[in-house]
Amino acid sequence: VREAKVWRKECARALMRLWKHKEAWPFMEPVDPVALQVPTYFEIIKRPMDLGTIKTKLQNCTYSEAPQFAADMRLVFSNAMTFNPKDHWVHAFAVNLRNLFENTWIESTLRIERKKMDILHL
Repeated sequence: VREAKVWRKECARALMRLWKHKEAWPFMEPVDPVALQVPTYFEIIKRPMDLGTIKTKLQNCTYSEAPQFAADMRLVFSNAMTFNPKDHWVHAFAVNLRNLFENTWIESTLRIERKKMDILHL
């Protein structure tokens, strides 16, 4: 139970770091193909994901382990990079946020591992 609390806290920390980023706004909610006039979105993207859905899943304890959270985070950005051409601003935002996530996740993973060791040695 303590271990789950540790990794959930680190996941929330990583999510909030990205959430506050100025380029995160296109990824906050599910893509609305009608509003955005992208009717082929669901033909190309089979597993949509967004930061708001991840936040809800984290709050509802839907993830049973940290790697599931990380996979969803990566899915947000890979979807955006798959759907949008390299010269599109959404693609560029996705690359920037993916890089920020990967760097943040390395730090979070190290903290998780350190705290696991602390728990084991108590």
